[in-house]
Formats: sequence, structure tokens, C-alpha cells
Amino acid sequence: MSHVLLHHWWAEVDRAGGTFHAETFGRESIRSLLVSTAFTKTSWDEIQGDEADPFDLELLAEIERVIESYRLKIAALGSMTPGTREALEARGATIGEHVRKVGFRSAPSIFFVGTKLPLR
Repeated sequence: MSHVLLHHWWAEVDRAGGTFHAETFGRESIRSLLVSTAFTKTSWDEIQGDEADPFDLELLAEIERVIESYRLKIAALGSMTPGTREALEARGATIGEHVRKVGFRSAPSIFFVGTKLPLR
């Protein structure tokens, strides 16, 4: 969940700055999207995140650097509705505390393979 929480915060900060950045999709949302598309002969596999130590010092230092880079993005954002900047900063601080407490592992990914149906 640390990765998902971070990604959702990163997406929120990027969107506040005018850059499109979607939040993560849940398993069922992804499967629903893939089933409703123009593909045949589909298959998908879930690939678990790495099995590295979630408290690896180098990994946590990298996560802290990324969190700090997003704090700087927040500081550089132009005008915002009252309280938005503070809310983004507070959320980042809370997520940083969460990562320090429970560690970090990459979220699972879904690997999709399909054959696109011909255009009609």
C-alpha cells in the first residue's frame, strides 16, 4: 500500500500543477477495461512487486528523495484554492511517516497480452 499511497499523492500533486497523472487502477478495474476492449486471445498475469527488504536503507533514502522532490513541486505551484497547498503538504508528510513505519515495496503489476481485433 505504501507504493499506492505514494503514487496517488504524486498524481494529485502533478494534476495540481497541470500535468495529467492518473492514480493507480485496481485489479478489477484493469480487467474490466481489458475485457471491454477490442482484443481477442487475451491473458494476463499478476506480477508481484519486488521481494526486497521493505526497510532497505538505500530504498528508503530514494523514497525520501522522491518525496522531497514532490514537496518542492508543491512549493513551486502557482496560486491554488485556499488550503489545497497545505493539504498536499500534510498528505505528503503523513505518507512519509507511513513509509518510515511500515516500509516500502513496489505494487504488483498486471502483464496483459492480447491480439487486437481487425478494424471493421
